[in-house]
Amino acid sequence: MILYISEDLVKRHTNEDTYKRGVFFFENNCITDYEIDHVKSVIHAQIKHKDVDQVKISYSIEHKQIKCACSCIISGKQSSLCEHSVAALFETARRDLNGEFEKTPFAKAGRSIIELFDKPYVDQNETFINKSLVQLSQTIEFYLKPNIFNPQHNLSMEAEISFKTGISRLYIVRNIQAFLNNIFDQTEFEMGKQFRYIPGVHQYSKRDTELLSFLYYSAGHYEKPVREDCSLLGKRLILNGVMLEKYLDICYTDLVDIKLIKRPKQVLTLESSSKPELKFHLEEINRSIMLDIYLEKDILISKNAKYVVANGKLYRIDPQSRQEFKNVVEMVSANQNKQFLFSAPHVNNFFMIVLPKLNTLGHVEIPDYLKQKIISDKLNIVSKFDKNKNNIILDLQLQYGTITINQATNQIIEGNKDTYLMRDHKQEMNLQSLVLLSGFKLESDHYILSTNDHIYEFLKKHMARFLEIGQVYYSEEFKNLPLVKRPSMSIRMNVENNWLDMDFDAENISDDELYKLLSSIRQKKKYFRLKNGEFLDLEFDQVNKWAQMLDQLEIDRNDIENHSAHVPVYRALYMDELSKDEDIGKYITGTKSFKQLIDDIKNYDQGNLTVPKSLLKILRQYQITGYKRMKQMTDCGLGVILADDMGLGKTLQILTLLLSYKNNSKKEGISGKPSLIVVPTSLVYNWVAEIEKFTPELTVQPLIGTPAQRQAILNDINNIDILLTTYSMIRRDVDLYNDVEFEYCILDESQHVKNPMSIGAKGVKCIRAKKRIAMTGTPIENNIVELWSVFDFIMPGFFGSLNKFNKRFNHNEFDDPEVTRALRTMTTPFIIRRVKSEVLEELPDKIITKMDCDLTKEQKELYMAYLTDARKQIENDKDTNKQRFSILSSLLRLRQICCHPGMFVEGYKGGSGKTELFNEIVEQAVSSGHRILVFSQFTSMLEILKKELDQQHLNYFYLDGSVPTAERIDSVYRFNGGERQLFLISLKAGGFGLNLTGADVVIHYDPWWNPAVENQATDRAHRIGQKKIVQVIRLVAKGTIEDKILSLQEKKKSLTDSILQANDSIPDHLDMEEILELLQS
Repeated sequence: MILYISEDLVKRHTNEDTYKRGVFFFENNCITDYEIDHVKSVIHAQIKHKDVDQVKISYSIEHKQIKCACSCIISGKQSSLCEHSVAALFETARRDLNGEFEKTPFAKAGRSIIELFDKPYVDQNETFINKSLVQLSQTIEFYLKPNIFNPQHNLSMEAEISFKTGISRLYIVRNIQAFLNNIFDQTEFEMGKQFRYIPGVHQYSKRDTELLSFLYYSAGHYEKPVREDCSLLGKRLILNGVMLEKYLDICYTDLVDIKLIKRPKQVLTLESSSKPELKFHLEEINRSIMLDIYLEKDILISKNAKYVVANGKLYRIDPQSRQEFKNVVEMVSANQNKQFLFSAPHVNNFFMIVLPKLNTLGHVEIPDYLKQKIISDKLNIVSKFDKNKNNIILDLQLQYGTITINQATNQIIEGNKDTYLMRDHKQEMNLQSLVLLSGFKLESDHYILSTNDHIYEFLKKHMARFLEIGQVYYSEEFKNLPLVKRPSMSIRMNVENNWLDMDFDAENISDDELYKLLSSIRQKKKYFRLKNGEFLDLEFDQVNKWAQMLDQLEIDRNDIENHSAHVPVYRALYMDELSKDEDIGKYITGTKSFKQLIDDIKNYDQGNLTVPKSLLKILRQYQITGYKRMKQMTDCGLGVILADDMGLGKTLQILTLLLSYKNNSKKEGISGKPSLIVVPTSLVYNWVAEIEKFTPELTVQPLIGTPAQRQAILNDINNIDILLTTYSMIRRDVDLYNDVEFEYCILDESQHVKNPMSIGAKGVKCIRAKKRIAMTGTPIENNIVELWSVFDFIMPGFFGSLNKFNKRFNHNEFDDPEVTRALRTMTTPFIIRRVKSEVLEELPDKIITKMDCDLTKEQKELYMAYLTDARKQIENDKDTNKQRFSILSSLLRLRQICCHPGMFVEGYKGGSGKTELFNEIVEQAVSSGHRILVFSQFTSMLEILKKELDQQHLNYFYLDGSVPTAERIDSVYRFNGGERQLFLISLKAGGFGLNLTGADVVIHYDPWWNPAVENQATDRAHRIGQKKIVQVIRLVAKGTIEDKILSLQEKKKSLTDSILQANDSIPDHLDMEEILELLQS
């Protein structure tokens, strides 16, 4: 509590009746408004009973004073408190108890803050001419660290350090901790009569500053500067362990003004070019070895043997010798002895491991009789390989001069056994690692390798290593071991009757083994072993690509055994791409018919394809190219995805293709078949209008009416060129199409069949048509299963089953660039995609601007309340399905609050930061002569914006899903004709299929999860016919869920780019983890 308002205090300043009325007002919620002004230290309260009275309470936390004033009549006539003031004081006491007066939105500032800013800035690394350099002298006294448990053999180093400082005269630093705090707090302090340290005037050298900084941050700034390895005790600094080593490292850079002493009074010098030489002595006692260690009396060694005090010197030990020094110290300290007996079982390891290390530390005295027994010749490794049945036998020998050791048993098999070997421990360990890595198992006095996997790995990878490290001998049986080689296969392709025939062969491999070999390749095995015992290496890039090809073509056993496969002709483009591959291209050849097919498809512009005369002046060059590619590919039996950017005229290219088909049919004197176009319901009459405008020669019939009327239309379509239906209608009428075959089946906005399990997707795939085309500006919106579904329409079976596709391409570890590249290689030939920047130089680019806005105070409070409630609800709900539903409901409310809480909060009066920003943008844009499209996914938000625009007397058109088609077309026509300044549009109702080039500003009032949907909406204005630069403005509530939606949009955008461009990652669909992340702060 801060103000300490008590019942007794209030009672002392009022009478009993007034007190009771005040308590009544407080307990019955008569306080309708209460606000604390922390800056002015004033409280404003409103008490409403019969009348409304205002109470003002002035308070001083510093002096614990309170003054009350009320607007009521009684308050002005008496000096005591009125009932309204009593009620306000009790509310103040309640809030004080809850800590509201402690949690002020600012910190009180006074003299301490002013003094803080009054301190001058000092750069310790900068030397100023007008600053005086302060001298710091130190004495470092080394001694044995006390050890009550092992005093006799304790060698651990500890040091006591003292300081003197000053300029002309040096003064003892009597309190090191206070000295450090003054230095780093930049505080003036007095060291003696003739020296006062002033931060702006004095400074220490670079080395001294580093030393003091090290001490300050290690212990000096702590309240109790005592640690096990660093203690500040008045004028003494005690260091040991790693802290002492680090301190000496700093001193080592500059030894000026440093005095080194070993207790009691031995002055030390620094030795950096050598190390103290230790002495050792060896004796043989009954095949055991006695080691004597001679250490200088009172030698001192730091924790990691980085520093040693001996012979009146301080040594800095080189890194290579430190561990050995430390080992010797630990031997002596741990065993409390300087003599060590290595018994017979350990003697060999002593000479192999320990003795070489002792030689690096000093002199090892060895008697002559013992020297004669020690052999230190260089190691020679001898590997002898043999074959026993299907196993490989290895006999390993280690030769040291005249001594030969069986490596498997570690026994001397040749030479004088009464010797000691100085063996090459490192090289022997490397040899043992190689043996184990190769898969050899110890068996008696040799090693054996038995499994096919290990034999293959050994022959391919490890055999050469044995040759590198020593001598190798082979038995005759071993020389006859099968070799490891690479398989040689070839494929020859031929086109006949719109099918691709593939003949394959493998050199020197039987038919039965060929199938098993290809099966091993598809299973990605490392090798395949032929009947003759030879290994075929399957671990190289060429084999991986054979495996991908076999999977893609779905080659089965019958195909392999017959040496021939019969696959759809659309595989020809895939095989043509593989024929250019540097790894397997040379093994793939094609006959004349195959080459002709590829030539026809790729050189579509060189053939006899003509553009209908009526469209020559209308079509742009890229549209002519698109038409020719589609015609050539469909004529060759291939499906096509026309995936041009929104606004590039996909409809016109399709109409050109259909008109060309009709004209060619007439020339050939045949009656052409009708074509079916499936479109979203809202675009039916847009297609009719486009056909009538560009290709009036084509007859079109929307499939509308009752089921009987639709059946009647289908029964009489001989004179119809184009039959139009919708995705919703196809679901009902799929059975009506059983007896009808179309020339073309075309899907507009084919993302409507992105779900392969939907009735609509299954329905369109049942349509019988010679040629199939899918139109979309966004082939992928959320995940690559959508791509599978579209390809399953244009070329059934292209990717195989959905399950197989998911296993290969659509899994959580889709970070493999090879997989992405394979998918792109397969799909690119069938996708015609141009973006505006590539083909329309005259089309102005669009400028995209993200404008942030803050939530209003009321808006932010509501947002945080809903966010907190959502998190609690999710934490308490363990049912995943309920949790997901709860999260999605919460996300909807949070997004609505960002737009305008009035969308669902009845009587909300708190305003909206985004609406205010919207009004400013509209006012500025309209006054500058711009015309605007406004998109929102919430029709309730559009209703609020309509009211805002009405208040500004601005005229607008409005479009949502309830607007009839005729009225929709009329509004678009009038808007493009220049009528009215704005067009308010529901994102889902008007996001595609509309041409609104009359606008040059697009406002996305609220972000949608999918960037493709927003881009479609933007392209209502940014499309052919636009003469101005299009300004796209995205309104985003700063620091809210909308920011995270934008991040999600970027992730989804990369999904499409990774397939249609060279991006390397394909994110999965929005999952539970991503949804939960949206509710994080």
